[in-house]
Amino acid sequence: MNESSEMAMPKTERKFDSPWEEIEYLYQKASYWLLFRNQRYRSQVFFERMKKLVQVNDPLGKTLCGADALALIADFEGSIQDEMDARKHAMDVLVEMLRNGPECRDHDWSDVTDALVLQASLHADIEDHERTYELLCEAEQNCIAQGLSADYETWEKELLPKSYWRAQ
Repeated sequence: MNESSEMAMPKTERKFDSPWEEIEYLYQKASYWLLFRNQRYRSQVFFERMKKLVQVNDPLGKTLCGADALALIADFEGSIQDEMDARKHAMDVLVEMLRNGPECRDHDWSDVTDALVLQASLHADIEDHERTYELLCEAEQNCIAQGLSADYETWEKELLPKSYWRAQ
């Protein structure tokens, strides 16, 4: 599940062919209200339903959809440590899927970079500069290994104190 920086409000749906389709829908609706509109109270109903469905269908987050949902739920519930753990787990599921699974239409290695930078931003929020730096280096290495462009200087300037910048 990707969180686009220009997310439009997802259309309302009432019928789903599977619990996974509904979880994906609820994830999009909850993300829209919580992250893009910053209206926590409007996202709550979507989180409550999504949490119930994930607890029944993938309580350990073994699928990418379940792992992403658990990370967003942790964000909503407000525990930064739980969110960091859940985001790390979701990234691990994604990496495993990209390495060993069939070709993935909706995800690629740039999503791993995005996940690493997101994790770095969470560590920056709690002023864990060493771990933030490590995660940004890992994101940069992922970009190099996959032939992707990386904007390391922007990342470090946004997330790290000046004493950590490589180019000053």
